[in-house]
Amino acid sequence: MDDAADAFQGLPLMIRPDGDAPNVNERVVIYEGRFELQLATEVLSVDGRIFYAWRPRPCVRFRGTIDRYTLDFTIARLAIPGRKLEHGSGHITHIGGSDGSVTGIFNNPFIIHEGPNADRLTFQLPNFREVLGMPVRTADRLHANRIELEDAEWIIRLDRQPDAGEKVKALKDDGGYGLTVCGEAIFKNTSFIYADSTRLINKLGLFLTFLNGRRCFPCLIRGRKADALAWAEYSSYYADEYKEEYSWLPQQYELTLSELWRNFGRTIADPEANECLDLLIHWYVEANNNSGFAEGAIVFMQNAFELLYNWKIGKPQKGQKINADDKLRALLMRAKIPVQIPPAYQQIDTDLRAKNIIVKDLPELFTRVRNAIVHSDNNKRKTLRAIPSMDRFHIRHLGLYCLELLILHELHYNGKFANRISLNKFVGGNEEIVPWV
Repeated sequence: MDDAADAFQGLPLMIRPDGDAPNVNERVVIYEGRFELQLATEVLSVDGRIFYAWRPRPCVRFRGTIDRYTLDFTIARLAIPGRKLEHGSGHITHIGGSDGSVTGIFNNPFIIHEGPNADRLTFQLPNFREVLGMPVRTADRLHANRIELEDAEWIIRLDRQPDAGEKVKALKDDGGYGLTVCGEAIFKNTSFIYADSTRLINKLGLFLTFLNGRRCFPCLIRGRKADALAWAEYSSYYADEYKEEYSWLPQQYELTLSELWRNFGRTIADPEANECLDLLIHWYVEANNNSGFAEGAIVFMQNAFELLYNWKIGKPQKGQKINADDKLRALLMRAKIPVQIPPAYQQIDTDLRAKNIIVKDLPELFTRVRNAIVHSDNNKRKTLRAIPSMDRFHIRHLGLYCLELLILHELHYNGKFANRISLNKFVGGNEEIVPWV
């Protein structure tokens, strides 16, 4: 019994919220009292509240009362007594009548500075999906929920919170944003400045977005130096509202994920690769979120395949024409991804053949549907009319399967992935080793 108790006490403590711990869609109050808005023509004193709001979009807003009216709505500077503040552009969105009410908004960045440098960051993640991870503990309970990422400069730990399940239930009912994960990033050297924090947050946010299948950048970020607050950042990085969608991310954390993080960092160190990967993940997320419905998602993915071909294989020589299906076929064969229409989707091929539409493989199926969507040629439109909306949704699914694997291949990932087109639909049962291993 003592051995079990000792083992339990030897586990790392779960990372908990650093300061603010809002409920689903709950505003975070940054400051309450009197503050000044420096306008182009005057200084406006406001008695009110500055807060981080999730809706209608995540950003810093203010609300209060003023003692006089103004026609100048552009805010050049916000002054909070006793605070060293850095913020982006601001503007007044509404001024009331007899009650003297005023509301407004501030763009990124929004940082309250306390010190020049830090040795670690704390943050939270909105709407990040559940992963079974490494063991951590609270005072009296074991939790298997830690993801750990490490590279040459940083050790990053992400802990799903005990109340995440309840938050997800609320999100399923009302949508919006729930902070389900608390994280920390520990710098391996002595200290870092705010600019280093910004680079890490942008890099980590893009990486987590690809894992999550929806945009998921850290928020409510704090820099700390030996536990003393160096800065508190309320900038609104990218985050998508809650939505249940597929992701390639396996249910169980493995060390290959940390290896993927290191490969990701090495890849985006090159500016051209960074730009291409940023766009690829953008098109992937838009398609995965079904933006523009199945038809729009298919067009988004064709953009991604075209970009990936030009980036990794090369643009065709002048006067040379390579069809879109040949480009996709070359990308798939390069990554040893099968080009045949998978067994679970053979009915689409059967239905098309019944209407005298013959496709030889997955690349041709995908690109013919895409061409039928974007071109006005009557024969192409005839093809589109022959494919019912549910089949278009499934073709979107096939495209996403290809795109997420192609991105993983470029990042030299050699672990498991959740195969969205597997015949096994049970959680965890559809996980396979990537086809190029």
